[in-house]
Amino acid sequence: DGIIKVMTDAIHDPNRFVFEIGWGSGVENMSRALFEQGWSGIGIDGAREPHADLVVPDQFEYRGMYVDMHNLEEAFSGVPQELDFFSLDIDSFDFEVARWALEQGYRPRTVCVEFNQGFGVRAQASFPWLAAAGRPKRVYDKHHCYGSSLAKYQALWTHHGYEFFTVDSSFVNAFFYDPAQVSLPDGLPRLDHSALPTQQDAVLPVLQQHGFWSRHL
Repeated sequence: DGIIKVMTDAIHDPNRFVFEIGWGSGVENMSRALFEQGWSGIGIDGAREPHADLVVPDQFEYRGMYVDMHNLEEAFSGVPQELDFFSLDIDSFDFEVARWALEQGYRPRTVCVEFNQGFGVRAQASFPWLAAAGRPKRVYDKHHCYGSSLAKYQALWTHHGYEFFTVDSSFVNAFFYDPAQVSLPDGLPRLDHSALPTQQDAVLPVLQQHGFWSRHL
């Protein structure tokens, strides 16, 4: 929440709209604090319904659906192209979704994406979209075989004019911002790759033992 607050407080002309894919039950996610502060927006999750004790604000829309590469237009319907905060965490073909959104002209001012730390900090790699028997995430293992590397995300977002801000303390989420729309305060500490706590190529032995990927390396 602190990282997100620093970024969103620095937006030039905020519209206070958030879009989160992988919203969960609403108890613990990236946008909860923003909604509690009166933001509007949309949260999507296919696996979990809003928690029974959660008071969903009027300005928030929950969409119970699994996202795949064939229904992204439906998933993004009603989302302004210049929204203030975008969060993506579906433990699978996340990179493909982010690339599609950028290629469609969406320009979130601040961004949070979960990455797979098992790839290390230098490898540009991600798991692809695979449509398998109506269960697009069937071949993914949420513990090891999912998502995108940090370096590949950095290459994607910087290619589209974004700047990398930082990672969270658990080394799970990466944060980016559009410097044309966000002016961060001077003097904020920035991590370089030497400070990131991960082991390079840690995911390769896991892939070699995985029932699907061992046949498709």
